[in-house]
Parts: sequence; C-alpha cells; structure tokens
Amino acid sequence: MNVATRIAWFVLVGWWFGVLWFLLACLAGITVIWYNVGLYMAVNTWRVMTRKAPLREIIEDVREVR
Repeated sequence: MNVATRIAWFVLVGWWFGVLWFLLACLAGITVIWYNVGLYMAVNTWRVMTRKAPLREIIEDVREVR
C-alpha cells in the first residue's frame, strides 16, 4: 500500500477508528477470557490506524489469538 493512501486513511478514518479500536481492546482486556485478545489489539492499534497491514489480516490474527 502506498504512502499517500496510508496518509489519507489516517486523516479521514484512522485517527477515530484507532481510538475506538483501542477502547474495545481495553474493554476486552478487562475481562479474564478476552485478556489475550485485548492485549493483542492494543499492541496493534497503530497497524489499524495507519493501515500498515490490511484490516482483514489484522482481524484474522485476532481470531487466531482467541
């Protein structure tokens, strides 16, 4: 993915979607069952905000952690 697309993603979507993603990660981290998923999501928040990896790939990684 080129730099211009990643910058546009961050400016238009990434900054607020990243905040929601991190809050969901904190919520998952509070529970005992979802702690590992929440920790993984919190660590990879920057990947969601900047589209370092496709969102589908990140979600599949989260499913593997569960």
